[in-house]
Amino acid sequence: MGQFLAIMTGHMVSGASQGITFNTYYEANNTPVANPSATLLTASGTLPSSQTSSAVSLVSSYALEEVITIQASSTEATYSLDASVGAVPEPTTMIAGAMLLIPFGLQGIRCLRSRKQMA
Repeated sequence: MGQFLAIMTGHMVSGASQGITFNTYYEANNTPVANPSATLLTASGTLPSSQTSSAVSLVSSYALEEVITIQASSTEATYSLDASVGAVPEPTTMIAGAMLLIPFGLQGIRCLRSRKQMA
């Protein structure tokens, strides 16, 4: 199981504000996501936006797709946008990484103690 975090940041540079949607999709078969069987991961519509997907059963190869839709009107508008989607680290992965740092911290304490004893 895994979760994904979708983030969109940006602002309107000029013109009249238009509606914006930012959707992310998951496809278990690593095929183009425009496929009707694609699973909607996140959906949002305001700037800035940050959405976390529900848990997804991951397979060895999969596809992710971001779709940003800006609704157009007869009025011109310019936007500066940045969007990304990525996997959310599992808590056990973060704990394992922290555990790997403990030996380095202990070695640093040993070095500091030996310097104090030499002085």
